[in-house]
Amino acid sequence: MSEAVVLQANPREVIGKQVKQLRAVGQIPGVIYGPGQNPVHIEMDWPQLRAVLIQAGGTNLVNVKVQDQTYTTLIRVVDRHPVRRDVLHVDFYAVNLNETIISNIAIELINVETTQIRLRGQVVQEAPTIEVESLPGDIPNKVVVDVSVLKAVGAMIHVSDLPALEKATYVSDPHMVIVRSVYETGDTGAEETVTTDAGPAEPERITRKKEDFDEE
Repeated sequence: MSEAVVLQANPREVIGKQVKQLRAVGQIPGVIYGPGQNPVHIEMDWPQLRAVLIQAGGTNLVNVKVQDQTYTTLIRVVDRHPVRRDVLHVDFYAVNLNETIISNIAIELINVETTQIRLRGQVVQEAPTIEVESLPGDIPNKVVVDVSVLKAVGAMIHVSDLPALEKATYVSDPHMVIVRSVYETGDTGAEETVTTDAGPAEPERITRKKEDFDEE
């Protein structure tokens, strides 16, 4: 279990469109919620929040300290401006360390270039992430898939072929295709290869009711 990242936050009284005033002075609004947890509206200093977002991603625990209370959470939603891409709002999901949860984990492919040369084809990643179930403190940072097992154009890697996880289990359909090999671009059945560099797992976006989202 990796050590949780610590984030200092303050209670937030400003809601609705007035949160623009917070962002103007370097404070980012957010909320902590979860099963049996009343929503806690918070504001955070942007430089510290930025460091936490980079370090924790969507898979590492974040201990959010609000006055004398500490909430063990996962970052679930990071809302960004559609053009400028600056952070507008962050959702933290309060977890029970003794109850399993389902998370979306990034898939990273390795040995792509050498496999494509050997096959004289291209490697296509059909699924960038996969669902796994684990305790909150045992969420894998990523799943590494070695595509050198592909023996011919047309071969595929399914969920059932993925390496076993130490403290997590796959939830996705075992028959779901993760990777397949195709003919090179320009040949019959050609498709574009995909980027295989997997960065930190992005926090998943979950849909909320309009009345629950006060940060327009």
